[in-house]
Amino acid sequence: MRRYVCFFMLFLWECHVTLMTARPYEMQHLGVENGLSNNFVLGMAQDKRGCIWVATDVGLNRFDGNSFMVYKAHDSGLTSDALNTLLYDEAEDVLWIGGKFSGLCAWDGQTGCFRTYENRNGLKLENVVHLAKAGDGGIWITPHHADPIHFDTRTQKFSTLSEMGVHLDYHSNLCAFEDAGILYVGHNRGGLSMVDLKSKTVRRFFHDPASPQSLPEDRVYAICKDRISG
Repeated sequence: MRRYVCFFMLFLWECHVTLMTARPYEMQHLGVENGLSNNFVLGMAQDKRGCIWVATDVGLNRFDGNSFMVYKAHDSGLTSDALNTLLYDEAEDVLWIGGKFSGLCAWDGQTGCFRTYENRNGLKLENVVHLAKAGDGGIWITPHHADPIHFDTRTQKFSTLSEMGVHLDYHSNLCAFEDAGILYVGHNRGGLSMVDLKSKTVRRFFHDPASPQSLPEDRVYAICKDRISG
């Protein structure tokens, strides 16, 4: 019994020493004075090398933990410096970039080069405000003033919701998120649309002052899924 008590006391002492000697978390502010191209940050992503990519209104930045490397349209292959959102695909090692320009940009981690995907056949692929993974491995592209667009990264084919047989009655958007064949679209002052991609049906959710269970506000800026417990 004494041996177990001594072991337990030794364990508590080691925990105490670890807590006392552990380095506390430090907060550090990084801005233009540290090499960031602009302090108006609109999106971030991390690649498999551990680098943090930062989208600003004045260029793309890569932070390696020590310094920033800035990419701008005049010297990198970016279509524009006015960026809105980033999405990193670890499997393909590609950083997808949307912004206040026409089309979509991508940075290839294998070559270090940028490529651009232009508008095709009158597609309204302008001012992309959000990018999200699709259930089939593609990408959902959310333009601010048009319905979300599906992009098949392998065939490089763009498909609109209307081409899929889905029709939304609100077209000012902020984000989109797919889960198990359901596409959730967050609107700007238009609540939330829940699109069943298989049945082609749409449900709308709004803020209702009389219902505490409704959306708290009709601007939906972000959508995510938590882990199901139980």
